Amino acid sequence: MPIPKLKYLFTAYYNDGTKYEQNPEDVSIKDPIRSCFYDIDHEKLQIFELKDEFGNSWKVFLTNGHFEFKNNFGGALIHAPPEFENLINFRVIFYRTHEVSPSDGEDKVVRYALGFQANRKTGGNIQIVIELY
Repeated sequence: MPIPKLKYLFTAYYNDGTKYEQNPEDVSIKDPIRSCFYDIDHEKLQIFELKDEFGNSWKVFLTNGHFEFKNNFGGALIHAPPEFENLINFRVIFYRTHEVSPSDGEDKVVRYALGFQANRKTGGNIQIVIELY
């Protein structure tokens, strides 16, 4: 079954200044049976952005855990709290939730999750996730 039209596409920004953009078909360039997320170089990943067709964007910064939101009317920056200074090894969290209509079998993406997981220097980890509809 083909993937439904995606409301948000991601861009992965790397620490060397390069970026990788998800294609609308969500097909990996490394392995065509996988999604574009498979292509991301997580070792170099610094910023992960979701963007819609209207230019609205949501970013998570894997350097310190802050979020940035921009839309046609302005934006918001959610600063990482001071306790995030004790976090290391930031990893992106990204997934989509699907719903399949029982009547016609149509696959529909209903929710996108964006965030990060990081380790505390003292042990354990923390996850922060926002959901987009």
